[in-house]
Amino acid sequence: MVYIQDVGFVGHCHYAHTASGTVPVEIALSCLRDPSSACIAVDITGERFTCKNYQTNRWIFRNQSKLPFPYKGKYSLDEARAKIQQLYAQKDAGQGLYVAVKGHSQIDFFKSCGLPVCEIKTEVLGDCPKYDELPIPSEQLRKPCKIHLAGDDYRCSKRVAFTFARYLESREGDQLLMLQPDAMDDGDGQRIRNYPRIRQ
Repeated sequence: MVYIQDVGFVGHCHYAHTASGTVPVEIALSCLRDPSSACIAVDITGERFTCKNYQTNRWIFRNQSKLPFPYKGKYSLDEARAKIQQLYAQKDAGQGLYVAVKGHSQIDFFKSCGLPVCEIKTEVLGDCPKYDELPIPSEQLRKPCKIHLAGDDYRCSKRVAFTFARYLESREGDQLLMLQPDAMDDGDGQRIRNYPRIRQ
């Protein structure tokens, strides 16, 4: 089990299917306990696509990610990976906090960046809802993405990561209270945030 207090980020990617496998197109990293979020767009115009890839991608891009296909992002895949590593290092400051992702298909890219990764549903919160069922955060993205078709950024990677990050924050105290009930009581029945970290 991974405790929410040991999670520092939520990551999310949208992928494209190519002749050589799946490739990230839009990569997001959102911080917990900090409203910072970043979204990195990958240039996939140089990839080879089979006819089946084209059909699959057109459906996915039109109905899910709402990105134009083929998408010409700002970074190559190697540059995007380096950028994510840099962003993680800046915010993590040597703590070694986890990047939480929803769904096992999300794990590979962030692991390829050399980051500690955990899956939300199976390792952090077994009752975590699907994205469509999450409460809308009271806090909003500072800079919403503007690259999605017709301005529809509901499934933007940045918004998905941000929403899951806010949800994990909202559940952090409840999870710790179940594990260590005295750690969040100041003696007057008031919950406090300065509880000790629990490590596996």
